[in-house]
Amino acid sequence: MIGSNLLIIFALFWIPGSGYGIKVCFSDKTMFPIFNYPGTERSRLPGTYMELLREVEKELEMSFQYKRYTHNRCLTFLENGLVDAFLSLSFTPDRASKYSYPPKVEGYPNRNQAIEYTGYYLYLDPKSKFVWDGKIESLKSLDIGAIKGFSVVKRLEESGIKIDESRTYKALERKFKAGRINAIAGHKNVVKRVSLPLKVHGQPIFPLRYYYLVFSNKFYEANQKQVEKVWQAIADVHKSGKTDEILKRYENLDSFK
Repeated sequence: MIGSNLLIIFALFWIPGSGYGIKVCFSDKTMFPIFNYPGTERSRLPGTYMELLREVEKELEMSFQYKRYTHNRCLTFLENGLVDAFLSLSFTPDRASKYSYPPKVEGYPNRNQAIEYTGYYLYLDPKSKFVWDGKIESLKSLDIGAIKGFSVVKRLEESGIKIDESRTYKALERKFKAGRINAIAGHKNVVKRVSLPLKVHGQPIFPLRYYYLVFSNKFYEANQKQVEKVWQAIADVHKSGKTDEILKRYENLDSFK
């Protein structure tokens, strides 16, 4: 959590509800393919999340204002009502009282209104004799490579797994061919990004999660109809097939450069 002094300074320069558009806070780091660097939100390749929200803007004839801070600062600002929304957050029971999620369907926030449903998988050489039992500690016997900045890197390292990070899939491919790594941790489309005969382990490394555009409780209470229109517009973009079109534009890219 950040100190109260920073909150005061932030508040002096930010008047909640002022200006136009819903104020959305998210990471100030680049995370390919979802977020490009700060300042690129309206660029040709802003990231998949930004392009999805562009479609929402078009459908609802409204706009978002983007603010880039660290994950924890964004959530602190959200809890204090200094920003309207955060992109993006998975659902856990302890978060349900802190932030506003889409209305529940069968005891869980509406999955159709999630930004994304995603996770990471383990890729190996087809000739590999490694058989994973599903336990994270079993991965210690592998030399795993992953893209720098991907959340799977942090989660695996927190579990005691050493990861060889690279900025691009081409770099991972070179390391794999040179024998520096013998496995890759990545999304399901890794096989389309490298010229390697890889096999994907059917079980995700960690359970797949739904990620949502969450709102501050204060903003939701004051603008319930507007917020619910945004969530429904996200679902509409998915249903229309535009999300798949967006993802395809990034499929064959190694990075935003």
